[in-house]
Amino acid sequence: MNIKPSNIFNLSRLLLVSMVLLAQNSVASTKVKMTQVLNNEIDTYLSEVIRTHDIPGIGIAIIKNNKLLYKNYLGLNNKNDTSTPINAKTAFRLYSLSKIIITVSAFKLIESKKLSLDNKLSDYFDNLPSVWKNITIKHLLSHLSLIHISEPTRRTPIS
Repeated sequence: MNIKPSNIFNLSRLLLVSMVLLAQNSVASTKVKMTQVLNNEIDTYLSEVIRTHDIPGIGIAIIKNNKLLYKNYLGLNNKNDTSTPINAKTAFRLYSLSKIIITVSAFKLIESKKLSLDNKLSDYFDNLPSVWKNITIKHLLSHLSLIHISEPTRRTPIS
């Protein structure tokens, strides 16, 4: 049997391309399987947390580098309402969690030089009450602003 070198070369290329494609499909398939396994593990863990700590329900998203890695809604809207599951429009009370979100956001802006602890509220807002004009970002973040809101905050559900 006489095989031309060009045929061997083409056969080798075909074999190499096939192996690469198989490897890519295998990696993609493995990634999908690993993602499914990880999602199942997260779901199992969160379900256990809900049960153990008597939490009615949660909505969660895990985002890394602006890419959604995981999203799910587990449990119920209310312990007493067994017919309304948590969903994308469920409103949660944040309580003091908003303080952490604001602080982290402020320091991200400070890191990127878009904000300074010494900046005054009057740098950003017009028509402030005169007693607020010298309040700084540092005052706000350390709860030293002495701002008092006399009217109760109005709460409205997400529509």
